[in-house]
Amino acid sequence: MRKLSLFFMALLPIAVEASPDVLPVGWRLPTQAEIDAVPMRGWSKTKFLRVDGDFNSDGNPDFVQLVKNDEIDGEGFAAYISTPSGYQWKIVTHFKYRNPSSSPTLRMGIAVAEPGEYKTACGKEYWKCQKGEPEKLTLKSLGVAYFLFESASSIWYWDGSKGEFTEIWLSD
Repeated sequence: MRKLSLFFMALLPIAVEASPDVLPVGWRLPTQAEIDAVPMRGWSKTKFLRVDGDFNSDGNPDFVQLVKNDEIDGEGFAAYISTPSGYQWKIVTHFKYRNPSSSPTLRMGIAVAEPGEYKTACGKEYWKCQKGEPEKLTLKSLGVAYFLFESASSIWYWDGSKGEFTEIWLSD
């Protein structure tokens, strides 16, 4: 009878939770040389590499991390986000470098975007607002400010109806 119980226990579904220390396949953390290539990173304790908070407003802590991908020669950011069955990694956004350089770098930064109102790029008349693109973003929970140092920036926020992050440009 004991062998039979062990057999049936082996058939039970096992919830497998993603580890915060194991990034999605193909992605890695930036090297120290890539981090140090942008002196402005020193303005932040986290070097603008990671932000922590409850980004999907479910009461559980999440975090967002800048990541690199050597296969596509690019970078982006990934969210370690809570779900009803545990945690999972999501590659939120990424891009391939147009002109890869021989010197290592990490071009983008992230910071917490606090709840509040933000005038969007189209609201600032960088371009004409398209259908569904608001002049003003009212952020009701934490978001992620994603930026190229001294250049373009956007806010990524969790859209609960879609179950994913959505981007709104603040500058070009």
